[in-house]
Amino acid sequence: MRRSLPEHPLGFRLMSGILAGIVPWLLRIWFWTLRVTVLHPEVQRTFLGPGRNAIGALWHQHFLFYAWYFRQRGYVVLSSRSRDGEIMVRVMSPLGYLHVRGSSSRGGAEAIHDLVQHLRKGRTAAIIADGPRGPSRVAKNGVVIAARHTGLPVIPAGAYCCRAKRLRSWDRTALPYPFSRVVFCFGEPIHVPENLTPEEVDTWRRKIENAVTGVEIEAERHGKGMK
Repeated sequence: MRRSLPEHPLGFRLMSGILAGIVPWLLRIWFWTLRVTVLHPEVQRTFLGPGRNAIGALWHQHFLFYAWYFRQRGYVVLSSRSRDGEIMVRVMSPLGYLHVRGSSSRGGAEAIHDLVQHLRKGRTAAIIADGPRGPSRVAKNGVVIAARHTGLPVIPAGAYCCRAKRLRSWDRTALPYPFSRVVFCFGEPIHVPENLTPEEVDTWRRKIENAVTGVEIEAERHGKGMK
């Protein structure tokens, strides 16, 4: 039986509704000032361009960068059932994202099932590989499960901002300063086999984890070299 989403208090719903009206416009104004450099743009064009069908994997720390960069493309995003997830849905929906709700702790199996259905219909998914709560830069199994059930490639995505405020959150969320430079880096596709033992699922999870970390390091190295 499919679980319904939790009913949040009225005050929270009003606050998140206000954020949904304001934040997308703030992001547009704020991020339009940024200068963007893309490493390996051919990977982006081939696997994440318009009309393509793939799974992008990234870390939570830089999800705001990608929320802006890939806006209005109809990507599907996994969002938790928590209050933070509700805010993410309300803020990102005006930017053109579709959402399936669930995480490793609540409704994960249903969410992955819904995500797979969207992927099989030709959509691209953006998965925050370390989930809504972390630990930071430790991938969850969801991205492996989605890839093995669809046969789609996983594209590791990394980012770095040359001048940013890092929040004191579990993931050190980066908020770029206006007019700073953001570097995006896309890695080679990872093709996950369909038939895997539990031990092999963890092996592929670690491969994806290492690949996303690797493109993050490459983006940071390039960004620091441009200063």
